[in-house]
Parts: sequence; structure tokens; C-alpha cells
Amino acid sequence: MSDRIALVVLALGAIAATLAQDVVPGLDVYHSWQYATGLAFGALVLLAAAWRALRSGRSGARRFAFALAGALTVSVGGLASGLLGPDTITVRGTPGTVTPVPDLRVAAFFGQTDAAGIAAGSAAITLRSRTAAPVDIVPGHPVYGSVSVQYLVPAPAAFIDAHDAHGNHLTITQPQGSAFLSPILLFPGDQPIHGKTYPIDTFAVPAFARIVRTLYFSAADTKLFPRADFKGPIVLFSMTGEDGRELGLTIAQSQKPVTLGDITLEATIGSYPRLAVASAPPLAASSIGIAAFVAGLGALSMARRKRIESAEISPTA
Repeated sequence: MSDRIALVVLALGAIAATLAQDVVPGLDVYHSWQYATGLAFGALVLLAAAWRALRSGRSGARRFAFALAGALTVSVGGLASGLLGPDTITVRGTPGTVTPVPDLRVAAFFGQTDAAGIAAGSAAITLRSRTAAPVDIVPGHPVYGSVSVQYLVPAPAAFIDAHDAHGNHLTITQPQGSAFLSPILLFPGDQPIHGKTYPIDTFAVPAFARIVRTLYFSAADTKLFPRADFKGPIVLFSMTGEDGRELGLTIAQSQKPVTLGDITLEATIGSYPRLAVASAPPLAASSIGIAAFVAGLGALSMARRKRIESAEISPTA
């Protein structure tokens, strides 16, 4: 009995190590020799134990072998994804653009969005190839391949709206960005402050010859402003003229307009996704293996319970 308990613990450990690739995808450890060696050792022990149980010919042993075979299936899937699956990559794109993803032999179409989409973080990415139908990836719903998973990672973003003193809309440009006329900031840069870096982006208001550097602070980062009571992420606008002359500095909360000189700025703060690709065990192998493991242990437990009940109701001498 103690041997069976040890094997069940080993099987659970192998299943947990494999499912970790689904729960916390993208870790480098999944491609390490230590991870592969651990899963390979567990698989060999499970295979040997299942073979011995089958050869014994006892019905209980066969049920236990079925459970071990299920755990073995899961662990082999985990081993295959760690060895053959893609290294973790993150693909950035701007709304309405296309970015090739050579690792998957597809092109990623980054969906258009607006202020409401930025606030909700609801933008999607579509993967297209010449040999398969388009695949839409939406937040919270990863897409599995043979030994990979594609999912969205939310990244800081802000939709900027600018008006003059009379309420007239002003055009936003991004001379240094990949989308010149986009009002959406994706904060690709980093600004060090007090030993920590914060996302930064820049936009221009050509009608007034203004440059605005924009720092993003998450809700947790707002502790840098101890006297303020912010309820979410904020941005810090720093406005200069095209000659570099400082023209003002102010903090803006999401969808709360602020005025710098003769320009009113409103930032809708939220997120826009990046595409992440990581290794993952085959979904079918994990599902079938776990089902077999649970079914085998369940059948073994039920048979044991029936034997106990039968012994309790049998007449004694």
C-alpha cells in the first residue's frame, strides 16, 4: 500500500509540473534540462510501475495501471512541449497594423480600438496564415496549438483627446511612433525614477507646436504621490515647445480632462494587448490523461469499498 501511495504522489507531482505550463505559461524553466530530467524520470517510473501492475493480472492492479497510464500520458505531453515547444516570445503591435510571427508562420493582425476599448482592455488579435483559417485571440481566452499556446498580455495604453480653449478638436501625432496619426499611446519606453522604471511615451500637438511627454503610473505606483487619493492608474503630462522650452506639468486621471496652457488634454487610461507565444502541453493529452488517472483511482477506490462492505455484512463464525 505504501508503494501505491508513493506512486500516486509521484503521479500527482508529474501532472502538476505539466499543468504548470498552462497555469503559469512562459517560464524559462520549462525548457531547462532540470525540468526535462524530472519529468522523464517520473515518466519512466510510472511506466515501469504500470507494466508491473498489468503483468500481475489482478483486477485491482489493472485499475491502478490504468490510473498510472493516465498520469504517464500527461507527463509525456509536458516533456514534449518543454523539449519541442517554442521559446517564449512577446510580439508588440499598434492598432490596425500587421506583424509577422515567424515562430508560428503566421501574421498577427492587431485590432483597431477606441477609447472605450482601451478602457475595457477588450482589443483582440487575429492570427492569419496561408494554410489555415484565421484565429481570433481575445483577452482571457488562450488558443492552444500542438505544443504551444498563444494568449494576450495586457500592456499599459492611453487614448488621448485634445481640444483648444474653444472646444475644437486638435490632431494628435506621434512623430517617433510606428503609427503617426494614432491617438493611442502604448508606452514603449522606460523612464527611471528613484531606482524604478516607468512606461513613457511622447505625442505632439502640431497645431500648437507642442510636444507632450507622458509617463504612466499604475494604481500601485501612485504611492509616489502620497498626498493624492488616486483610484486607478494615472498619467503625468510634461509639455514643451518644439524648441524644448518647458510649458507645464500636470497629472491626469482617466477620463478627467486637464488643461496645460491653452490645450485641454483627456486621457482614457487602460490597456492594449501584446501577443505572447509559449510552450504548452497538448490539450488532448492532458485532458485524456487526467480523466484516465481520476477514473482509474476512482474504480480502484470503489472496488475496495465494495470489498469492505462485503466483509462487513458477511456472517461470522
